Amino acid sequence: MEAVGPRESESVPPRRLGGYTGVGAAAVLTLGDAVVTAWARNLTRQPRDLPWMDSSSGRPARDPGHVDLRLAVLWRLFN
Repeated sequence: MEAVGPRESESVPPRRLGGYTGVGAAAVLTLGDAVVTAWARNLTRQPRDLPWMDSSSGRPARDPGHVDLRLAVLWRLFN
């Protein structure tokens, strides 16, 4: 679980952005010499206002609410 408190945007004049909470998960699997790790963030899929301005439109940026997935594989190779 992650939480971000209230903050101000970088727009002129600054506007107040509300806080939010997010949910994530992680899993680790070990198979012999290999370690597989998977992470998932933003499982609530809620769009959020971001503190910076979108340079292409000049409007406040907004996170579309996609789930972030990451996968890592570590394989130890010995001679």
